[in-house]
Amino acid sequence: MRKEMKKDRIIILNGATGTNLLSQGLKPGESPSILNLRNPDAVFKIQRAYVDAGADIIMTNTFSANPFNISPRQLSQVLEQGVKIARKASRGKVKIWGDVGPLGELIEPYGPLKPIEAQAIYRSIFKIFFQKGIRDFFIETFTSISEAKIAFLCAIPFARSIAVSLSLQDNLHTLMGEIPESIAVTFDSLGASAIGINCTTPEVIVKALDRMKSYTSKPLIAKPNAGRVIIKDNKIHNSLNDRQLARYYGDFVKAGAKMIGGCCGTTPAYIRMISRKQARPMPGSKIKGNFICSGRSVLNFDTRDLIIVGERLNPSGRKKLRTALKQKDFGLYGEDAKKQEQAGAGILDVNAYLAEGDEKIDINKAVNEVSRSSILPIL
Repeated sequence: MRKEMKKDRIIILNGATGTNLLSQGLKPGESPSILNLRNPDAVFKIQRAYVDAGADIIMTNTFSANPFNISPRQLSQVLEQGVKIARKASRGKVKIWGDVGPLGELIEPYGPLKPIEAQAIYRSIFKIFFQKGIRDFFIETFTSISEAKIAFLCAIPFARSIAVSLSLQDNLHTLMGEIPESIAVTFDSLGASAIGINCTTPEVIVKALDRMKSYTSKPLIAKPNAGRVIIKDNKIHNSLNDRQLARYYGDFVKAGAKMIGGCCGTTPAYIRMISRKQARPMPGSKIKGNFICSGRSVLNFDTRDLIIVGERLNPSGRKKLRTALKQKDFGLYGEDAKKQEQAGAGILDVNAYLAEGDEKIDINKAVNEVSRSSILPIL
């Protein structure tokens, strides 16, 4: 990755895979990854087309290959075949990165899936990639920083490079309400090789990258959809054709993108158009600040003369909170967190220690409740 980014040009990624496989025997609701087994020629052809179009990096057709979409008995085979097909398509000319997406299940505190269960799944996926010689990974289309962090941390023991890309809504927030600045700060601090936005409109990506570039010096990624999805005559269409989408290339570069590709609805024709533009990347921003963040807010220590720490979330000396903690009632943590935020706190200190309690379990539940109720960073 470092060697690639030293090149004084934009790195071109491949475009969509799944939307280009809809006419190749994919059934409604199925993972496109299953075609690695059922129609490998179709997968090979689209990946070879991206290589011929000028992509520098192609992804394995494994974005949705996980136990929630592929039967456990087939999962390993799907991943392995995905690597094999991509290698054949690359002809040794371009880099191959293992593509990993979200599990499609909400993780605590927003859903029933426990983080430790998600960790086990992601770890097994990256291990299979590693065993097949893949050392570079593209973690993309996540709508939760928390889940993306889980995937990222599981990839580290198996990785040489890890790129991370999240998906934003029109309001420039993830589905969980997280902001572009928090995405940049989080994955910069974790050591991502590149950070970006995908699977949204090009206008949203331009605005998001323009905000992110002041919070990270890492290469930024732009992988837009071909505009919006339009249903016409019972068929799926996109609001932008290849040429119209390619016109955003200069906007992506100006916003700071150093890696540009395509997501849903994009084709090899679009990749060919942008690969011929060969613009020079913008100089990297000089980042000024020491940041701490939650998913929904970023605090710069270097630009604040005074930071108020909310310290009421501590059972020591607070009988009401201590009683609630004994009763495993964590609602008070959320209520007091919100009150302290409204009173002007910049950071929240959370404590859940009781001599007779299990602090490891209690602190997780307390933090989950605080995270749901307040946008502030937590100590």
